[in-house]
Amino acid sequence: MKRMLCLLFIFSFGLSVILGVSIMNYLARDELPKTLEEADFEVVIPPGSESSSFGVFSFKAFNWKGVSWKNHLLIIKPDNLRSKHALLFITGDYKIDNRLFEFFNTIAIQNGAYVAILYDIPNQPLFNGYREDWLIAYTFSKFLETDDYEWPLLLPMVRSTITAMNMLTDYAKKEGFEIEGFILSGASKRGWTTWLTAACDSRVNAIAPIVFDNLNIKEQMKHQLEFWGAYSESIAEYVNTGILSDLEDPRRIALLQYIDPYAYREELNIPKLIIVGTNDPYWPVDAATLYFDGLPGEKGMVYAPNMGHGAEIPRTVQAIGALFANLDEGVSLPEILATYSTTASETEIHIDISIKPKDWKISEVRLFFANSQIRDFRNARFDY
Repeated sequence: MKRMLCLLFIFSFGLSVILGVSIMNYLARDELPKTLEEADFEVVIPPGSESSSFGVFSFKAFNWKGVSWKNHLLIIKPDNLRSKHALLFITGDYKIDNRLFEFFNTIAIQNGAYVAILYDIPNQPLFNGYREDWLIAYTFSKFLETDDYEWPLLLPMVRSTITAMNMLTDYAKKEGFEIEGFILSGASKRGWTTWLTAACDSRVNAIAPIVFDNLNIKEQMKHQLEFWGAYSESIAEYVNTGILSDLEDPRRIALLQYIDPYAYREELNIPKLIIVGTNDPYWPVDAATLYFDGLPGEKGMVYAPNMGHGAEIPRTVQAIGALFANLDEGVSLPEILATYSTTASETEIHIDISIKPKDWKISEVRLFFANSQIRDFRNARFDY
């Protein structure tokens, strides 16, 4: 089968905290709901009967820090169901976005797969109104105060995602279909959750994390200071709460190891396509150099030109489609290696592309570039 390929380059020291504690240690203690009945699964919008039907459901996952954690799950079932893999996309507050729904409906029909959107990751607002990064930073601060590994918000975010996989598996089973594995995706902190869940649950067979270009977190934070002279204003929540005030503090080292996907990279030997914007204000343009080579398994970077902290829908659809083809049909992911060398007068760029002719043919190669007088490309435009 030929597929079109378009390339884009672009020691505790007396403290009670214990280094090396993993998020798996805490997930292993959990008895999360495995069936619809165990999670009080309820219909919010009943499934329809079109070329692909969808329904919205709610479920109760667990209790965390006095919060009864509840999620909404939108499930799309195409008529041409054939893939044994399902896509689970992780997102925030429950609100059906018609444009986003059409995007996922297209993925379901094109790949003949169950597609589900998990909402309310995280549940919010919590603790006197905190939301999003302020909420995560608050829970990190509570960890630094208490040494309680239950506090970091990524833990319940991962728990909810695992429970959602349980719900979708049981839902499909009751419909007479068996799901054998999952592709996970989500953007920003939901991309962060994607990485961590994949490391913790063997049912995750591939991932497409979006705009979380921040693995190897401690080194990334040092790199921001070296690259820009200050932390990005986009992560002010973690700066203003003192989370990043001393990266050599044992408690902070323990926290970063606990929630850093790079610490679990040996568990991430699965196909992965990492989707980022070329000029994302959160991360330096070369952030991937601090982790990409260290990741095992098939992998690729998908750069969305000039998208900032976002990604183009067509590019994301293609990336997820490539993962379905990889899992369902054995289609390999292309391998692209770009290196450069410089002299006093010129710079040479070397690009090596490794593809299997039976899987791909190259339709076009575009080299995007941007200019900046300093090492700050957040406001630069990438052209070709």
